[in-house]
Amino acid sequence: MAGNETLQRSHVLSISPSFRINSHWLLLIAAGFAWGGTFSLAKIATQGDIHPLALNFWQTFFGCVALLGYAAVRRRRLPTTKMHIRFYLIAGILGTVIPGVLYFVAARELPAGILAITIATVPMLTLIISRVLGSERLSFARILGLSLGATGILFILVPDTSLPEPSAAPFVILAVFCALCYAFENVYIDFHMPSGEAITILSGMLAMASLITAPITIALGVFWWPQWPLGAVEWSILGMALINAFAYGTFVHLVSTAGPVFASQTAYVVTLSGVAWGMLLFGESHSHWVVAATVCMLVGLALVRPRVQRD
Repeated sequence: MAGNETLQRSHVLSISPSFRINSHWLLLIAAGFAWGGTFSLAKIATQGDIHPLALNFWQTFFGCVALLGYAAVRRRRLPTTKMHIRFYLIAGILGTVIPGVLYFVAARELPAGILAITIATVPMLTLIISRVLGSERLSFARILGLSLGATGILFILVPDTSLPEPSAAPFVILAVFCALCYAFENVYIDFHMPSGEAITILSGMLAMASLITAPITIALGVFWWPQWPLGAVEWSILGMALINAFAYGTFVHLVSTAGPVFASQTAYVVTLSGVAWGMLLFGESHSHWVVAATVCMLVGLALVRPRVQRD
């Protein structure tokens, strides 16, 4: 998510070093805690008979409207050069169209906590892809972290007691495939991020994803209009869109003011809060295998996190 852009540093949190540090931690926890709730919201959205394509379209559309509105208030224009449009297209497909639809498919069959654990594989898969491309190095600690991540997934897939139904195992693999899409998106952004503010770039990605998803949804006959007054499905979709917009904007702010290593710790909070939200809203309980998988993922994240960038 770093790319080649120069992120603007906020002056709001620059009163004193101690206040700035505390504010960074508060923002990190708030973003991670909110982001973790999107897995439970996805489960609520899929409790109806609405097609995942339609669910993903509206989540993307609402998020796009929110970010474009924010950009308009700040008087920021959406870049529309050929380079930007190509970036919106590729990043939108990798980061929104494919994984967004498939995550809704997986959410029908998996507990929210399991979905949250699988998302922890994104940094690990990003490291593998970056290593293949020669932009990252593997150390013993990172290899150990990748091994722990793989072990965590096996703890979910292999034992019969890890999932509510053993037949749900293929959907765990589907969720990991979604994480792989996010990993490819991360690498693509790292190499091809065009000029411009990150929030406006994200707006373009969501706008392109909406333009791609809408005609496909209509052509397949699965388009759906949100109902009024808003019900549980509509509120959950709107909540996911707004949370994603807020959390990503906060993440970008943390990258620019506290650095990518500090910001990467959001993944810990997302994983833990995702499991906690599932327990709170759905009464989910997990076997000792899933607890072990969570520990493996968290330790693995600590071992593969980005290197400290030195000036």
